[in-house]
Amino acid sequence: MAVTFTSAALTYLNSCRPHSTSILYILVITAGCSGTQLRLSYEDYLLNTDDTTFNTHGLNIAICAIDMRHLIGSTIDYNNNVLCTTSTIHFPPGRV
Repeated sequence: MAVTFTSAALTYLNSCRPHSTSILYILVITAGCSGTQLRLSYEDYLLNTDDTTFNTHGLNIAICAIDMRHLIGSTIDYNNNVLCTTSTIHFPPGRV
């Protein structure tokens, strides 16, 4: 699989899903000194026919072909604690 999700991330993403057929889009945004940001959004249909799509634990996922090169082998995690709520992407060594 191109991208792996922790169980915490899957639980959170499934709880946010508006419809069982919604597609989770994962976008990688690169900007200045801050490095890489991850944008997650739900859509009702595929935005581009060349997007990579897959299903993991009942979650429909789409990743733009350009962004896929950044995400191959990555793990997406979700943490919610008293101080903050974060989603984190862990890239394999040498990827970024």
